[in-house]
Amino acid sequence: MKRCLALICVLFLAVVHPCLSALSADSPQPVKVFILAGQSNMEGAGQIAADPKRNGGKGSLEYLVKDVATAKQFGPLVDATGQW
Repeated sequence: MKRCLALICVLFLAVVHPCLSALSADSPQPVKVFILAGQSNMEGAGQIAADPKRNGGKGSLEYLVKDVATAKQFGPLVDATGQW
């Protein structure tokens, strides 16, 4: 656990430090930091289309957009024509 936390801190500093040195008082721009966390094989594992054969379609982005309980939060990801 301590190794994992130390690794995250080192990676965070490696990403943020160059960004901080590039900033000056003349350009107060926000810095966006994206932390991708998950299993080592998380690339490509997310499901967008709901598959009724797989867990009743649950666990997909499409399900979250259409489900009454989560539509308010995830609905804006799709436009009026159904495009992401």
